[in-house]
Amino acid sequence: FRRVLFRSTGFSFAMPTAPLASGYGWNTAQFTTTGAVFIEKTAANHTWTGLNSGSWADTGNWEVGTLPSGTTDVFFAALTPNSATQIDGDKTVRNLFFSGDSNVTVGTGSGGVLYSNGSLFEVLGGTHSISANLRPRATSGTTYHILNNGTLNFSNQILYHASSGTATLDLVFSGTGTTTVNALSRRVASYDMNVVVNGPGTLVLTSSNLNAAPINQGDGASGFITGTTTVTGGVLSLNSEANIGGNPAVFNPAHLTLSGGTLRARETFAIDDSNRGVTFGPGGATIEVEKIGRAHV
Repeated sequence: FRRVLFRSTGFSFAMPTAPLASGYGWNTAQFTTTGAVFIEKTAANHTWTGLNSGSWADTGNWEVGTLPSGTTDVFFAALTPNSATQIDGDKTVRNLFFSGDSNVTVGTGSGGVLYSNGSLFEVLGGTHSISANLRPRATSGTTYHILNNGTLNFSNQILYHASSGTATLDLVFSGTGTTTVNALSRRVASYDMNVVVNGPGTLVLTSSNLNAAPINQGDGASGFITGTTTVTGGVLSLNSEANIGGNPAVFNPAHLTLSGGTLRARETFAIDDSNRGVTFGPGGATIEVEKIGRAHV
């Protein structure tokens, strides 16, 4: 909490400035007697019910009876009649939460991408498959957290697509679970992405975007990232150096930093891009090689 100020006749209490998830609020009724402060659900929100169908665009499939927007959070909680949803066109949300009470599939359907204007994709448990293209839209200097305590599979790329201008996003993977991602990309060359693996779980990158990022959005679909990669805990599992992006424009001695985590090679490859320096930090590092491959650093 930000501030508690005591006075001779009482005290004032300032809540955190960060907003709570949609439909949740602070309950301070017991604060003056027991010191307890609760976060509780206070209103209907965009919890997926799947009562009508698997269509994201059907208002009857959402608890609040309206469609999510870029200012509202989305929740997948209890087991529903339809645990698989298809976005069927571009959709925008703020943050996404998966309780793990049911296993959820979010597919593309007839097409489109899933924009996230917030900073959090959280999984508390369960097994979830995301084949829709997730596109964080946070502005430069901000962080997007993928906090996974279950099994999470992104069979499509995660693509940084800021709203405008020049922007760099820190994409942070944490939690105890295994997160599998097809590829990490950026929409245009003026955007870039730094990758952080905090663990203690595992991030598995299965493929790579080998295209240079286009200058303008009309010039192509997407391109490889050139931001830094930092592993402070858990495991980063690769089958190619290209999994973590293309050769940076200028040399950075710590472009790949291993400090407390593990780099796992699933196939034979070399980390030899001319501008990608490798630093082993004070936390120490482990390099694991599966029997079918070798890693050359």
